[in-house]
Amino acid sequence: MSELKLTFPTRYSIGSVYVAPVYQPETWELLQVPQGLVTKPENQPINWDWLDEARGTLTVPDRHKVKLKINNSASTRLDCLIDLPPDAMHTLDLSRTGVTDELLLTIVHFCELEVLELAYTAISDEGAITVSSLDKLHTLGLTHTALTNTGLAEICKLTNLRELWLNGTLIDDEGMPHVAELEKLVLLGLSSTRVTSEGLVELYKLKNLLRLYMFNTALEEETANEFRKNLKHCRVKWRRPAAQRPEFMFADEADLSLDDEFDVEGELETVNNGTKKHVKPMSDERFWQLVDMFDWEHEGNDTAVIEPAVEALSGLTDEDICGFMETLAGKLYSLDAEKFARHIGRESYRSKDEYFSKSWFLNVRCCACSNGEDLFEDIVDTPENMPKDLGFRAICRVAPEAYFRKTGQKLTYTPSKNIETFSNRDGWPGLLSSL
Repeated sequence: MSELKLTFPTRYSIGSVYVAPVYQPETWELLQVPQGLVTKPENQPINWDWLDEARGTLTVPDRHKVKLKINNSASTRLDCLIDLPPDAMHTLDLSRTGVTDELLLTIVHFCELEVLELAYTAISDEGAITVSSLDKLHTLGLTHTALTNTGLAEICKLTNLRELWLNGTLIDDEGMPHVAELEKLVLLGLSSTRVTSEGLVELYKLKNLLRLYMFNTALEEETANEFRKNLKHCRVKWRRPAAQRPEFMFADEADLSLDDEFDVEGELETVNNGTKKHVKPMSDERFWQLVDMFDWEHEGNDTAVIEPAVEALSGLTDEDICGFMETLAGKLYSLDAEKFARHIGRESYRSKDEYFSKSWFLNVRCCACSNGEDLFEDIVDTPENMPKDLGFRAICRVAPEAYFRKTGQKLTYTPSKNIETFSNRDGWPGLLSSL
């Protein structure tokens, strides 16, 4: 494998180019029995390094694969892709752009393309026909596209698929027999779809399936448990639908794992009611002892994961409960920095001109605080070790739920540190200085 030359327009950039050594495995290749959240290999997918803007002629190092992330402003200028070599691209990311079904015709010659991300675009069934010709694809993201069962039938002609994201699409039970034909499928996302227990039965045929995401569907917990019984090696990530909240109406801020019992952000942001001043943070030793109680054998059921810590904290004083919040907020605040945001996987911070989800970065920071002191300190020392493509906001529920269990009342306490992204101005000097 020799150096590769990529030629893009010289007058403007169409996006960003990233590279990674060819030996780095895919996410689906790393799935195994979990030992926690971050310590699992599945949470350390390809580490893409930024090469340069997609402008002019770029040289790709020997034995490296290429990822191209298209800017939204360039989504109507994709004709330049036609001149790139058919084997130039490993990953093409068109998510959150104005790409249309017709524009997908500019990528059909990428016969060696392995990963295609089309999340949050207007791609419909017509575009699915075009995508179905890319028979080397093993990973396809169609989250919140206009895909229906008709288009799904076309997508399922891609028999090499290992990872398929269909969250928020218009599919239902009628499309599940097509999905069941994807015998190599390892990971499947069906969150926020109209798939019911009847359709889920069709997926019992997927003997290689290791992860199934079913957040915010009409499925009952019994159905999820039944699926686990039939495919014992498959981890089913299930949660009943949460009430829709206005602040999460926009797709780019959607959080499919929102709690349905506690208004977490409300608990953390509510102004003090005057009965509590800021308390002393809980000691690190005690804080990490509580976090270490998380029961990862129940991964996929966040309430069960945090239950041991909630129970233990509810037996302590009100000041201790608020102290837990103070310590957690302090750690989340310390991770609110660009150097950490650049290493969180697909949604990593790139530049002030590219989309960056503040809500998702908070989720990832929560995950970094949920796996124990050793990992947290390792991340502080080496930002590259931030969790990749994974969040665990449930840690923010520990104190509110413990307080409710102890007193029967909602916790109205605001920590001294703001956990929202961009609150730590020292962590974003280049960005916030211009605001």
